[in-house]
Order: sequence, then C-alpha cells, then structure tokens
Amino acid sequence: MLEAVVLINVKPGQLHTVAEALMEREGVHELYSVAGAYDMVAVLRTSRNERLEELVTGEIASLSGV
Repeated sequence: MLEAVVLINVKPGQLHTVAEALMEREGVHELYSVAGAYDMVAVLRTSRNERLEELVTGEIASLSGV
C-alpha cells in the first residue's frame, strides 16, 4: 500500500466544497483543515503508483477551488 501526504491551498470560501469533493475520491482516506501556509492536508492511500499520480496531478489539482 502506498501512502502520500498532500498539502493543499484552497481559494477563499471554498474549504467545505473542496473538502466534500476530496472525500468522494477513491484513495483519499483522511482530510484535515490546518492553519499556516496550507489550508488542508490530505492523506492518500493507493495500491498503485499510477493511481497515486492520477489522484494528485489529475483529480486534486484540477478541482475547482484548489
């Protein structure tokens, strides 16, 4: 099992919308709202490198509000 921690910046007013969209994604296992340089931390778990790459560079990066 592969695990990754992803730091995410969210546009103002979009935190709840982005959080809901992230939790619907296969592979997102934990999600935290944080203070500081980033707004959210996502913990991802997948069985394949390709899925991890697809999730980070495709699905998460292209979400409206990210």
